Amino acid sequence: MQKALAIARREIEERSFVFITAVVLTLAPLLALIVPRGTMHDRLSAFGVLSLILAVGFTGGLAITLGVSLVGRELTEKRMSFFFSRPVTGAQIWFGKLTAAIAILMVCIAIVFLPSTFFYPAVSSSWVAFPFLISTIIAGSLFLLLMGHTLSTIFRARSAWIALDFCAAVAFKIALVAALVPLLLHRAVGDAMLVLTIVALLFMSIIAIGGARQLSRGRIDVRRNHRELSKVLWISLAVVLILVYAAVLWVTAIGPRDLKQVWPRSAPAGSWTYIEGWAKNRGDFTGSFFYDVATGASIRVPMQHVWAGQFDRNGTAAVWLEPANPIGLLIDQAFSTRRPQPMELVVSRLEANATPKHTGIILNGGASFTEVTSDLSRVAVIAGGILTVYDVNTRASLASLQVGDAYTRFISPNTIRIVAFTDDHMKRAQELDLRSRKVKTLFAMNDARFTMLRLGSDDRTLIVHTWRDGSVPYRFIDLSTGRDLPAPSLTAESSAIVLHDGRIVTAQPGHVSVYSGAVLQRDIAIDASSPRLQEEREPGKILVWDTKLRGRSLLVDVDRGAVVTTAKGIVPVGPSIFRDEQGTLITWDGKPIL
Repeated sequence: MQKALAIARREIEERSFVFITAVVLTLAPLLALIVPRGTMHDRLSAFGVLSLILAVGFTGGLAITLGVSLVGRELTEKRMSFFFSRPVTGAQIWFGKLTAAIAILMVCIAIVFLPSTFFYPAVSSSWVAFPFLISTIIAGSLFLLLMGHTLSTIFRARSAWIALDFCAAVAFKIALVAALVPLLLHRAVGDAMLVLTIVALLFMSIIAIGGARQLSRGRIDVRRNHRELSKVLWISLAVVLILVYAAVLWVTAIGPRDLKQVWPRSAPAGSWTYIEGWAKNRGDFTGSFFYDVATGASIRVPMQHVWAGQFDRNGTAAVWLEPANPIGLLIDQAFSTRRPQPMELVVSRLEANATPKHTGIILNGGASFTEVTSDLSRVAVIAGGILTVYDVNTRASLASLQVGDAYTRFISPNTIRIVAFTDDHMKRAQELDLRSRKVKTLFAMNDARFTMLRLGSDDRTLIVHTWRDGSVPYRFIDLSTGRDLPAPSLTAESSAIVLHDGRIVTAQPGHVSVYSGAVLQRDIAIDASSPRLQEEREPGKILVWDTKLRGRSLLVDVDRGAVVTTAKGIVPVGPSIFRDEQGTLITWDGKPIL
């Protein structure tokens, strides 16, 4: 240790002129204070900015210079024998020189960044940023120091091993990037940065150890120094790569129950739910799945996008969009470009062990609405106000139609109904026959009022709901004839749905009513002051949510005329998804999601 410190002291004395240079560069920006332009505040700001720029530039240049001349210059000039003529080992020589270089670098950093300690907090939101900046500069300087030594040793040797080093460096970078891609595709930028930081720290540790080995084995032979350093470097980095891949495999090997802070979206029927969220104990890694609440079966969905998909009406199939070129998407995100990305339609059955099917149907950008048939034979896409229907097996476009803001429903694989809203206040319900490619208008109205059109669960009834200035707030249209159906008299604040068998269910404060046309069949008393109905989840069973009495929902069996269950202390977080008092996510019928 004493011999290493003696070598370090000698090195510092020989390079002491660097401290004078650091002081001069620190004082140079003071010239900005005597420039007769602007206010004193402007001059101080200019002084601070110049100080920070010069400090960063000088520190980086000094770190590289110290690394390049650490032992490489003396090996090339055949002056390393001076040290080996003394009773010291190669390790003592190396650590003495390395200690001196680090000490010089740290003292110079303290000198050149002294003005910034007063200026930076004045322009930063807090002191937290400045320590982070200094820590980053110190770590970066040490990295440049050791990188400079590595490159100096390699290029000064002028041997055929340089080709091997080049190939190994390229292979290492490619392998490291490939390991990080799964993390970045799952939005785990923090995890990827942590991996890079650990790899950089390990690289510096490897060079620190490799430098001692190269001098111990190579002594005054520059080419042998190069070979010994290369052996340590690439063997060690190969081990690091193995550890990185093992860590990434562990992070990505998650299931639905490994998620926390889950965002769910339930199918309109059945027990399947789409869930996404951060994984437990894995930093900012996110995962997404289709998850069957009843059986625990799941289907993994890539997370390299914000899920823009749709279940089929039976809850047995799903369609969504995935980037056709995920790597291109990452590059565009890195450079903040806004060009549309090619997106591929993906479909899947919702059943255990199902494998999603990549259709090969590519869209230029996203879509505002997608829908799939239960047999996965047809997909409807609305993008840019244009509806396009595709045949999944042939990838052919079966029809295309300008619809504006709309949604669709497949009545059969060859028949699709469209509910559209245009900018000129025109609202339409249309039917598209894919075999004849003919469009039939079933209902149309030109109304500037706040009016919503909804298809009933029976596919035949159109609910026309006008919230404001409506003398008839609810209309029920038979789409087969285009005529108004007999219906109960309702207020604008009422809630109404149409069941699969055509019956109308309404909800008012204190009761739920079931109608066949305008004829009241059953009136069910409920404890709800402002009830709202959801679509029919199972035949004859509906969910009532009390919007005023926070945290109360009721499951009503309209065939039996009874309230099946009443749940308190729950809050809606999505369609038919709730969070109870303990924070547990539950489905419309009280089943925990996870």
